[in-house]
Amino acid sequence: EKEVGISRRAEVSDMSGMDAVVLWKLWRSTGQREYVEKLVKYNEEDVLNLRTLAKKVVPMCWNAIRNPMSAAQSNFDT
Repeated sequence: EKEVGISRRAEVSDMSGMDAVVLWKLWRSTGQREYVEKLVKYNEEDVLNLRTLAKKVVPMCWNAIRNPMSAAQSNFDT
């Protein structure tokens, strides 16, 4: 997401998928609402960003498949 200019809300911007797993386990073991609320915010950002991410990344993937040499060259340029 960050590589293609998509950002998340501040309270979940530094989280990863592994953090989501940890939050789930914490919520299941403690029942503390704060864990599941943060997890839902993180997952909401996943859903909200998916369309934008797909619009940016899917064409890049098709380009890499259709033009493997130009895609390889652009990887060297970054």
